[in-house]
Amino acid sequence: MADLTMSIDVAAAPERVFAIASDIDGSPKMQPKILSVEMLTPGPMRAGTKWREKRKIGSGTAEAMIEVTGFEPGKRYEFASMSKGPGFTGEISVAAQGSGTLLSMTMRPMGFGSKIILWMMGGALKKELMDDLQCIKRAAEAR
Repeated sequence: MADLTMSIDVAAAPERVFAIASDIDGSPKMQPKILSVEMLTPGPMRAGTKWREKRKIGSGTAEAMIEVTGFEPGKRYEFASMSKGPGFTGEISVAAQGSGTLLSMTMRPMGFGSKIILWMMGGALKKELMDDLQCIKRAAEAR
């Protein structure tokens, strides 16, 4: 299995959806699976922004340090997750679609171990990604 991409339609403007998707410090308020976030880089999101995130995954928890590796304001950001286990890179993007937004999230495995995990747990990871997208959708459509 290569990259894993999930998308969802959101009934909100792309600018609003991106603002919520890139509000890392506020993410525990809208995403129950994110237990805590510690911002390691002050200021607005940009390439080089880092944070430590602890989240519930299945019956356990996982902690990762995440760094923004690419940033296009209002459109997309790329990130790399550096955890104790397998690593992933990814991207969150928004695109205007009709009167709303197409919100997409892609995860890319880094290294052989991550590819094996993605292959073995692809279904569970798809559910995790869709849960994250649903939380962003609810927050964007709520206001």
